[in-house]
Amino acid sequence: MLVFIIGAGASASLSSTQVPVMATFFRVAAERITPERKEYWLPFVLTDHAGLFDQNERLGKLAKEIVETNARIETYNGSGRVPPETLSQILSAKVKIYRALFLKDNKRTQANLEMVFDKFLKHAADTGNDGPYKRFQHLINILFSDLDKVLKPQNSVTAYKELAKALSKLLRPAEPAIISFNYDIWLEKALFSCGLWNAQQGYGYNFTHCAVTAEAPLISMGMNQNQTIQVLKPNGSLSWWIADWSYASPNKGPREELFLSGDKDGSVEYFRDPNMEGVSHPAHLPSILKTYGQPLIRPPTSSKYRIHAIDWGIDRKIIKVLREASTIVVIGWSKPEGDDHFLKLLDWALTERLEQGPGQIPRIVVCDVALNPFDPALRKLYFRINSSFRCIELVSWHAGFNKDFVDFLSPFLKGY
Repeated sequence: MLVFIIGAGASASLSSTQVPVMATFFRVAAERITPERKEYWLPFVLTDHAGLFDQNERLGKLAKEIVETNARIETYNGSGRVPPETLSQILSAKVKIYRALFLKDNKRTQANLEMVFDKFLKHAADTGNDGPYKRFQHLINILFSDLDKVLKPQNSVTAYKELAKALSKLLRPAEPAIISFNYDIWLEKALFSCGLWNAQQGYGYNFTHCAVTAEAPLISMGMNQNQTIQVLKPNGSLSWWIADWSYASPNKGPREELFLSGDKDGSVEYFRDPNMEGVSHPAHLPSILKTYGQPLIRPPTSSKYRIHAIDWGIDRKIIKVLREASTIVVIGWSKPEGDDHFLKLLDWALTERLEQGPGQIPRIVVCDVALNPFDPALRKLYFRINSSFRCIELVSWHAGFNKDFVDFLSPFLKGY
């Protein structure tokens, strides 16, 4: 069986300056802050106001002023001494200053996303306020939705499309499985465009509601199960949304429902977040999603919150495909600490292979610009990947995820 493992480096190949990885997320997101884009600046200033970024007295004070000015605008009742037009001008000026100061603070622009989200979760546990955590989940959705419009990857030749075209030539029904740690849906769009994937069958979970077009259940996509590549996403996806309204009826116990951000033709789409302030949403979205919805993603934290049926199903499928894999292709995934849960699944699968068969994985093909066994500075990653998979043969490519890599990979795909 052919198995792919896709990390952030694969999506970053679309634009190394605009698509964020864990180490560049805060810089990329902060660069998009403007006074008009409240959905960008509000999560930042509220996080600063709560003291969850590294200490910067000037930014902390400015964030407090922005929060207070914004509150005065929202609660203006006509009796204040300063009219809302003037307050808006003051707010706009402060937001511009905040953006400039934030981007000059290297500790913030280079902050580790995993460590900041760990602070969010600790803050929520200590105070009962999970607002910063949820706001940045929504911000992730807004950022990738905007990038989708700017980059228009579905209309251009990308490495994802080249890979999809190469996979379309494989023998059927020996379909590969793809394990993706990315929230974005560019991989799925590329596979869908080549007729290899559909949303209803392709995530390894049977979604019952479609959140983009209607509240009605999804209908059959008209594709044979054998023609659908499985895209397994242990960190969640921006095409998955969850409406949790437990706290609205606490006496009735947990109540939640999963939605797919897709269409009835089997495609998936980003859509404007109905819960971000200043963002309009389609009138036909299910009412429960408008009120309680949030993207079902797991930001890179040391202990991911995995309690849903979709999580357990995906975990079982991941172990199964790793046990059956004869070739694993790793693209842009460098074994980050935030993926501890997957590493445990990998270890279980490999241990079962050695104890019950079929033994070691014959071949691993790794594509990563930070991987070069002949460069002493980069050799550590090479051996880290090699020791994790315990394979017989490891083949490396360190010239980027692009058409040249897909051409390099093609001979290894023969026979599948």
